[in-house]
Amino acid sequence: MHKHPSHYKGLTRPIDTTITVDGRFNPYELDQDYVYVVCACQHDKFRVLVSGYPEVKVICTKCEKEYLVYDVDYYPTTCGYDPEKGNLKMFKSESGNEIFQVIAGWLYPEEPEEDEDENCLDWFILVVKDPESGEYIEVVNDESA
Repeated sequence: MHKHPSHYKGLTRPIDTTITVDGRFNPYELDQDYVYVVCACQHDKFRVLVSGYPEVKVICTKCEKEYLVYDVDYYPTTCGYDPEKGNLKMFKSESGNEIFQVIAGWLYPEEPEEDEDENCLDWFILVVKDPESGEYIEVVNDESA
């Protein structure tokens, strides 16, 4: 089981192959540190809501259960852009899709302090897979440390 923050209440499934993403900084690979987000009903397709704060929520397209995937308020070393707090907008791909498989990377320090908890992230990355094009799209790339 992969480590994830205390606020995330959904399930995860490891990615089964290395995936290359054209990130906003450089192309990079998703590896065993990244996981698919999965609903408690076992469904893996979601609508994605994002704010510039940043915050990320996903809504299962099968049962409509909502999950908080990322919110900088939960991480002790980060701060968000306050005017964007709560201003969540539906993410759409360039082709207009609103339903995606979601891949999350809650990246932790390689050498954590003894007293650090699951909310002491270094970085958070959220990537979605567009079902029409098969393209992997970076949605959030946020340094949390």
